Amino acid sequence: MRYLMVVLAAAVLAIAVVVGLVVLARTFADLTPIVAVPVPTRVEILETHEETAPQTAETWEEWHSQSPNWTFTQADITAIDDTGYLILLNRENSLSVEIDISEMQQAWPTVPVSFIDDIFLHPTAIAAIRQMLDAAQADGLSGLHITSGFRTYAQQAALYENTVNRAFVLPPAHSEHHTGLAADIMAVGVPQSELAQSPHGRWMAENSWRFGLILRYPQGSQAITGVAFEPWHFRYVGRVHAQYMRQNGLLLEEYLARLQNLGNFDNLEISLDGTTFYIFYEIPRNGVINLPEGLQMAISSDNMGGFIVKAW
Repeated sequence: MRYLMVVLAAAVLAIAVVVGLVVLARTFADLTPIVAVPVPTRVEILETHEETAPQTAETWEEWHSQSPNWTFTQADITAIDDTGYLILLNRENSLSVEIDISEMQQAWPTVPVSFIDDIFLHPTAIAAIRQMLDAAQADGLSGLHITSGFRTYAQQAALYENTVNRAFVLPPAHSEHHTGLAADIMAVGVPQSELAQSPHGRWMAENSWRFGLILRYPQGSQAITGVAFEPWHFRYVGRVHAQYMRQNGLLLEEYLARLQNLGNFDNLEISLDGTTFYIFYEIPRNGVINLPEGLQMAISSDNMGGFIVKAW
């Protein structure tokens, strides 16, 4: 009798287990399977923005709803005052139209140069370099001077053809020197090969951002920038952008990628000299971008189809 009771109990337990498994199977059969979702690349994010972005001004205000109490208006990109301060030039990105030297200013006598008659730069870059050299002088470092500035396509082509180690030179239309925003800065009595470890080179690398200048090709950045370490090459981007890049350890390529990844959903907030600046990225749609009303702005194209808007 005891044996029969044990058998019956075992049978009941087995039936309960089977019923439970059937119920679980039916439950999970109704659920959507969980699959791994790959993280989208920067290009994929931009393509998604292009496909899904609203096309009306009213919807754009909702699209920018995270911005602090802003309303937006549409602006034709052909009418924008484009500073060009954040234009990207490297081995992959080139100028579509050559910039004329008439847009530049002779660097001498505002700043010391190695060749008085031959060096031209964008006026804003000249002013920033003058401020940096004055600060270096105040810290006891004299003799800093510009050895190269604006270059035409023809000048860059000649340099490129006559350079054996092209890790330090870009082909024509790809060099930042075409913009007049980049300058090579050396110190009197310091060989080029020793600049990085000299007091002058270390000071510039540490302090250039304070004047809106970045060390464009720092040590170990060649895989991203496409150019070997050049402790003498400084590029003007503006103080707000330079500060953010410095604080976050970003190259120009990386900074622009971060802004592009923000898309139209967010903005960076950067404080400088008691003012809060809002930085956001706009992709033109139907030839227009959306700009906040009632704010001061500085706008730069990035040479990749987008615009960086600095508002305050």
